[in-house]
Amino acid sequence: MRSYTLRALRRDPDEIDIDFALHGVEPGASVQAGPASRWAARAAAGDRVLLLGPAVADNRAIRFRPPEDTGLVIVWGDETAVPAASAIVESLPAGTRARVWLEVPHAGDIQDLTTEADVEITWLVREEKGGDEGSSPMALDLLRDTLITAADRPYVWLAGESGCVKRLRRHFVRERDIDRRRVTFVGYWRHGVSEEELRTEG
Repeated sequence: MRSYTLRALRRDPDEIDIDFALHGVEPGASVQAGPASRWAARAAAGDRVLLLGPAVADNRAIRFRPPEDTGLVIVWGDETAVPAASAIVESLPAGTRARVWLEVPHAGDIQDLTTEADVEITWLVREEKGGDEGSSPMALDLLRDTLITAADRPYVWLAGESGCVKRLRRHFVRERDIDRRRVTFVGYWRHGVSEEELRTEG
């Protein structure tokens, strides 16, 4: 079993979209494919899968709750958070200002996102920068060089590897002095720890 955030949910007929990252399924891969990657790599129309979870329009797993006075939305995510971050970006209404940093392993992971909001998206490709999966977020130096003021009334949403999320949250709360109530952070996974191991710890 693996946990995923829905990319999209539709009714009549009931349909969902889930994005899979195919880690370790390519020849000579340096990482071993997990059960979800192995299944997705060979999945075909008509295959059956058991889904557990709420089927509601308000996808609470994303936990995106900007205050009403938000003037600037800031989003960071790694490849595990791209589906949630993409859903956020595409749901932002016209007139919303947003800055988005998404970190992915390969250039082929970059997606075209459509939104009515005023959004600047920066894709950071790990294979081009020499970064490792779960390493210190590549966006941190870029964020430090980005002008964000109290007048922007920022709301920050961070999701991905838990160590990276903690470092970025520390940047916004301690270095930027942004009210911690305006920073949502979600650790989707932890470097070197399987989902089974995380469940055992919890």
